[in-house]
Amino acid sequence: ASRDLTDAEVRRVLYQVFNAQIRSALEWTDSLAPTCKGWPMYHLMRARLQRELIPVDDEQKEEVKRLAQPLYVELNQVIATCDAHIKSGDTDPQLRLYRGWAWMFSSHVHTYEKSFWSAGRDAKKGKDDLEWYLQQKPGEPVASSLMGAFLYFPDTLPSAYKFVSKLLFLPSGDRDKGLEMMELAQGYDSIQDTDNRLILYSVYLGFEGRYEEGLDGFAYLRRKFPRHATFVRP
Repeated sequence: ASRDLTDAEVRRVLYQVFNAQIRSALEWTDSLAPTCKGWPMYHLMRARLQRELIPVDDEQKEEVKRLAQPLYVELNQVIATCDAHIKSGDTDPQLRLYRGWAWMFSSHVHTYEKSFWSAGRDAKKGKDDLEWYLQQKPGEPVASSLMGAFLYFPDTLPSAYKFVSKLLFLPSGDRDKGLEMMELAQGYDSIQDTDNRLILYSVYLGFEGRYEEGLDGFAYLRRKFPRHATFVRP
């Protein structure tokens, strides 16, 4: 029978992400395709694995765009599946979470390509879904961490960029509210907890000047996942 990934399977994928076992995780999820292909969480996790194969600091925009294509294929499948279910009358609120998550993920990766207009366009779509979902489930940690990051970063841009964003009708942010949402989402036993901590501790170091908290946070993540290079860089 066709089905989506279970919570335990999602956690297994993310455990492999942070233990630098990307190739084996891709092979394992490949083996689940006959059962899970076409379901939202399956493709979100496939995209999360593909994300680890994209060099964040590569200045060759076209090369990054080429490497990101398999990830966009996975995210487009999530969006198409959720669209189809919603249009058919399916009222499961998780569909809006998954679709909003996919749009925000797409927005995030567009910034690696320096495609900021595309990033803003996708973020606006994701914001609508996540706001709707949080009205149904206030404080839910996955949606809160995604929305918190969305709200925080646009508000840290220089004023010239904010002005251009308003001209293009791209979404604006709220730094204080975004930080509060990310902090409140921390510590829940959610599938996004490690990613949320990674973003939050990066914010402490890079934007808030809370160096001790940021470094302590990364030291905790490094002890928990010693094989993941991202946690060593700070």
